[in-house]
Amino acid sequence: MSGQKNNMDAYLTPDARLALQALAVTSGRAASAGFLIGHVRGGRFIVEGLVPAASPTTISDPEIFFRLDALYAGRIIGFFLAASAASARKPLLRPHACGKLVLAARKTPSGRSAWKGFLIEFDGEFSFARAQIISETERKP
Repeated sequence: MSGQKNNMDAYLTPDARLALQALAVTSGRAASAGFLIGHVRGGRFIVEGLVPAASPTTISDPEIFFRLDALYAGRIIGFFLAASAASARKPLLRPHACGKLVLAARKTPSGRSAWKGFLIEFDGEFSFARAQIISETERKP
């Protein structure tokens, strides 16, 4: 992707957003991780659901990734991590994860959880590029 500007973003469906919020509430200090289910349209990842993993190291295992992706008919579009540290994302810098989305939890100043998006790219070496997160805002009654 040399010389190109990353224009990818991620849309969280209401169900996916709710599942991520629940993960933030239940994960506590545990390093929760898993796979993102959905599809890609143009420059947008559409996140429709989550598949929890046994551990954060599980998501970086290519064999597990390809078996799960076959089970979900090619609908694994990325990964999620309850940890926001760059060191938690680093094991994903591998060929099977290239072009996939990573959602990493972070705490806001108010103490609430939010998610940062990254795209795994390769240009001679693997790296992360920021991807904007878009979700349906809660409707007022």
